[in-house]
Amino acid sequence: MSDRKIILFALYRNINAIRPLEVTVINQKDVVPWKFPPKHEFMYGEWLREQFDKGAIPEPTYDPDLAILLSQLRENSINLFGPEATEVIEPVPMTDIRRAIKESLPGLIASIEGDEHNVILTLARMWLTSSSGRICSKDQAAEWAIPKLAKEHATLLEKAKKAYLGDYDDKWEGMETEIIELVNYLKRSIESSLNI
Repeated sequence: MSDRKIILFALYRNINAIRPLEVTVINQKDVVPWKFPPKHEFMYGEWLREQFDKGAIPEPTYDPDLAILLSQLRENSINLFGPEATEVIEPVPMTDIRRAIKESLPGLIASIEGDEHNVILTLARMWLTSSSGRICSKDQAAEWAIPKLAKEHATLLEKAKKAYLGDYDDKWEGMETEIIELVNYLKRSIESSLNI
C-alpha cells in the first residue's frame, strides 16, 4: 500500500448546473507508461446506480473511453490534493483518442434508450474531436455541431443541449424516428472524420 499515491482531481463542469458525482479511480501503474486501452480500478456514475443498488460492484476494466477522460483531465482538471495531473499522467496520443472514439461508438449508440440527451451530445462531442482534435464539454460540442446540421437535426441537438443544462424537460417520447435519423447522421459524420 505504501507505493500507492493518492491524487484527487476534479474535471471542471458547468458550476451553474447541479449534476451527480462521477468517480473514476485509476492505478497510475496502469496508465504510466501510457498504453491503450487504459484501465480503471473503479467507476461510479448515475448510469450505474441500479447495478450498485443491487450490490453489483464493477470490476477493474480496460476502457477505451478512459483515454478521452484522461486527456480531458490533463487539460481541464482542478487539483484538489497532490501533484498536478500533468505531472502524474502522460499525454494521450491523438491516435489513441481517435481509436477510443471508434471503439466506443457502437456501445454508445446501443445505449441510447433512456439516455437520449447524453448519447446525442456525446456523439456531437465525438464528431468535434474526430474532426478537429479538440475535446470540450458536451454543450460546447453541441454549439459547434448545430450550425453544421439540417434544421430538424439542429433542433433536436438543441433540445439535448438544453436537457443537459437543465433547461428542458428530458422527455423524448414520440421522437424516436427523428432521434434515430440524427444518431445515424452523427455516426456517419464521425466515421467520415475517422476515415472509417
